[in-house]
Amino acid sequence: MAVVVDFYSGFTKRLNSTKIPTTTPISINCLLKDNTSIVNPQLEIRGSGSSFNPRLYTYCKITEFGRYYYINDWIYENAVWVAHCAVDSLGSFKIPIGNTTKYIARSSYAHNISAVDTFYPALAWEPNYYYDTDRFDFRSNLQNDGCYILGVSNHSSNACGAVTYYALEPLEMRDFIAYLNQSTTADWTTPFTGMTDTLYRAIYNPIEYVKLCKWFPIPKSKIAILTRELISFGNYQSTVYGNSLIGSTSWYQETIYLDLPSGWTALEGKYRCSPYAHIYLVCNPWGVIELNPLDFTDTNHLKLTIYPDMISGDCILKIFKVVGTTEYFITQTSAKIATDIVLTASSVDAKGLYSASWGWAKSLGSMISLNPVGSYISSQASAADISTALVPTMSGSVGQISGGARAVDGQATLIYTSTYFANEDNADFGKPLCDSRQISLIPGYVQCQDGHIEIETAYKQEIEEIENYLTGGFFYE
Repeated sequence: MAVVVDFYSGFTKRLNSTKIPTTTPISINCLLKDNTSIVNPQLEIRGSGSSFNPRLYTYCKITEFGRYYYINDWIYENAVWVAHCAVDSLGSFKIPIGNTTKYIARSSYAHNISAVDTFYPALAWEPNYYYDTDRFDFRSNLQNDGCYILGVSNHSSNACGAVTYYALEPLEMRDFIAYLNQSTTADWTTPFTGMTDTLYRAIYNPIEYVKLCKWFPIPKSKIAILTRELISFGNYQSTVYGNSLIGSTSWYQETIYLDLPSGWTALEGKYRCSPYAHIYLVCNPWGVIELNPLDFTDTNHLKLTIYPDMISGDCILKIFKVVGTTEYFITQTSAKIATDIVLTASSVDAKGLYSASWGWAKSLGSMISLNPVGSYISSQASAADISTALVPTMSGSVGQISGGARAVDGQATLIYTSTYFANEDNADFGKPLCDSRQISLIPGYVQCQDGHIEIETAYKQEIEEIENYLTGGFFYE
């Protein structure tokens, strides 16, 4: 049987490619060998003469069969050149392959940046590193900055139950401490004429009405407070001013923003997810907070807002992501930002009272009947002994820091790290696409998740070969 065969010279391609020649072939009438096949034909070239050089031709097309062929070898038999051919399934069925829509696992033409590509190995090098930093407006000088919160038991109209909470600036706090430690004065003795300051303190000490004292690293000017008023102790009003806190818990909040690297949302998935990527927020006193990178794949803006409790000293840190103008809550944590200030009440050494004279006790009139200590007074002590014994001593220290001030600096640092990967070769191996596409619309390297294909004119051997290529990866070109 005679057929016209188009022979191509100088044509090369990858075996896993649909590429077909575009140059002009030479057409030669050939005879099919006996017992040949359409898939693997053997062609005799008769009458080609000495001008025909078979080594120039490695590829051909038999239009009558509708297929392209690789020429495996030329064999010279009985003065005739015989071409041993093998079908090129991808080239022969390029059009039906290109018209097929498949779920594409990898492509060199398009890819999904959110898909995690583990094709390339991670390298044991120093990781990518980026950080951004900002700080809350926290103050660090206990002596001259921040504010003090006092909880005092009194009858103020702004009291929360039995306690009124006052905000004092450091200078006001010094006035408050000076008031508590002042020497004999009319302020102390007016209600009880003739009583010494020392004895009066032993019976009625304003410091005993102070139920809370904390220092916050927040300026008083930023806290929601009421009108300035004199601080009272029980039913006794001092000469020290303070501003009581408002009745609600909306005393103060502050917000700062931190950013991930520029172009974060354009990074491939493996650079934005664990275990290849990590995001840490370091912020005292909340410590180190590990965030899930997947929570921020659609934004690189973080919003940090603090909500301090001006009574307990606890402060909630809430973390949001910002997408456009919308905020999405991610997580929160809590820590103390206040420093406890220990104000210890005076104590009286009563050892001298065991030898005090009853005569002195009686000289106090009805006042001594209010003091159960009087029942221990004996007749042996002088008035001078008793006066010395009643001098108050501080069992603690005014202004002692109970901990935490240096750990509250308000510095917030966002740290991003990711693994280095081996150099990529997108042209030859593609990247994850993970979408259904028509193959002809995504030229270059293509790997299908499932290579099943139906072609009416293809034989079983050819279908199997095409499906293997589609699944293993091929080039549509």
